[in-house]
Amino acid sequence: MKFSLFFSIFLFSCTSVQQKLESGIFYKRDMNLKVNGHQAEGALVVPHSESYEFKIKAQGDLDLFTFTTCHREQTKENAGEKGWFKSDKKRQFNYTPAKIEAEGISCPARLGGYEKIKGRHSWGFVDFEHPSLTLPALVSCNGSQYNSRGVSVCQTKAGLMMEIVFPEPVLWPKKGLCVNLVSNDNKVFRFIVPKKQCTFRFFTRTGEEKWHRLTTIGYEKILIRED
Repeated sequence: MKFSLFFSIFLFSCTSVQQKLESGIFYKRDMNLKVNGHQAEGALVVPHSESYEFKIKAQGDLDLFTFTTCHREQTKENAGEKGWFKSDKKRQFNYTPAKIEAEGISCPARLGGYEKIKGRHSWGFVDFEHPSLTLPALVSCNGSQYNSRGVSVCQTKAGLMMEIVFPEPVLWPKKGLCVNLVSNDNKVFRFIVPKKQCTFRFFTRTGEEKWHRLTTIGYEKILIRED
């Protein structure tokens, strides 16, 4: 009897935890993303296309949804699905880049889902492959490894190490970066992921010039949400 009472109190206490946002803290991007059939949690790179079908699931009700690129910010209140057997956490929409977005060498999409009462906010980051970015790389990020065709993203806890490896020597801007990149052979780069979002560009001029864009997302905390 005592054990049952203790367990009930413990369970109630755990399920009642709600974490408030701390000002200045960069939280993990953990919105569920599916774009043109490609899916991931929080951060995603998708192949280049003239238009994109987004299917997203936020961690809380979409009382406010935001979609931001280098050219636009679209907002919608009460943006979740309506009707029977649908979810206030889900939203589906199409995105056709304008000329300024399609021609820009860097124009990712940032998504935000905000909930009024419970505060179960969530965020997402989607980058798009581009015809001018064709330098491949092997990316090791947060315990996983994948091949990138020219655009890559790495989301991990700030302060952890990542690695990106190119098939041939590359050049990179040495000023204005979030971290000082060093490589012994100009092919293998291993470095500590900085806080928040940072973009790196690598290029080669041996033969045809090729470029690669890497975005790191270094989160500081994970947002705990109440069901």
